Amino acid sequence: ADGFLQALYPVVGEVLSRFQDKEEPICRLFDLLGKLFINLKDSVAPQVESLLQAATDHYRAHHFPGTLAVCAAAAEAYGKAPALAGYFAQLWRFLAAETLPLLPAPGGASAALVAAYFDTAYRFLLFVPGAIIPDSAQLESICEAALATASTSQDKEAARSATVFLNQLFARCDGLLAPFKPQIDALVTSPFGERATLRLVQALTESAHPHLRPNLATCLYALVHNFCENGREDLCYQWVERALAGEALAAKGVYADAAGHRRLTDCFLGLARISRPRFKAMLMDLAKICAREATADALVGYFI
Repeated sequence: ADGFLQALYPVVGEVLSRFQDKEEPICRLFDLLGKLFINLKDSVAPQVESLLQAATDHYRAHHFPGTLAVCAAAAEAYGKAPALAGYFAQLWRFLAAETLPLLPAPGGASAALVAAYFDTAYRFLLFVPGAIIPDSAQLESICEAALATASTSQDKEAARSATVFLNQLFARCDGLLAPFKPQIDALVTSPFGERATLRLVQALTESAHPHLRPNLATCLYALVHNFCENGREDLCYQWVERALAGEALAAKGVYADAAGHRRLTDCFLGLARISRPRFKAMLMDLAKICAREATADALVGYFI
């Protein structure tokens, strides 16, 4: 392996120089490097920073999804090394600064780049959360971009990757992010939490592709289940009540009056507290009603 790696390293710079604006060979190169990071971790470790420097230099000029993928692989392979904590924080700041401005701009980022960005953010959450969470302003910017993508993108993969990122943040990666609970709670209990509830409900009931409904339902469960506690019950109730209000759901036959709206809100919060499977099933049926694939009778069983 060492001989192969010594022969490979000079080739990396040559490929980047010769094919710098050709996405396919560049992404294949970065895919290979990512596999080497994961599978030959110790052998590649001495060169990881120089290889990533070559990748990020290329990313400044050409925003190819493969560059993000190799950074994600590096985070998975080396993110838990204390000596590299500062390096990965710097790497994430660079990726965010280069990519976030492209996301809201029409034609600014391909769907593949958007999907790769949020997949990379997810991997950083899992393997090097200290690089992404402590900067509260940056974290909020990333989450706002993820929310916009999850709720409005017409590309299934981009919307899915953004939703998965938000879900894992809200669920605190099933306990892996427990040390960062104060920062995550501060974000979600800010006005962002209400916006997230509203836009995820709107996506589920108005615009999302049917294949994305399970992801959106899971994300809403993580949001409400994890934050409707410890004195925040009234706040969560307000979020859900407002998200389920308005003429849109009434016009689609979900409920007929204020009592129906209140019953749906109570059911939403009650199931979020006690049963993930039933909560998700209820939201899937709610989405079907809004898409005219079922009638309001589909919700009756959840109210009992």
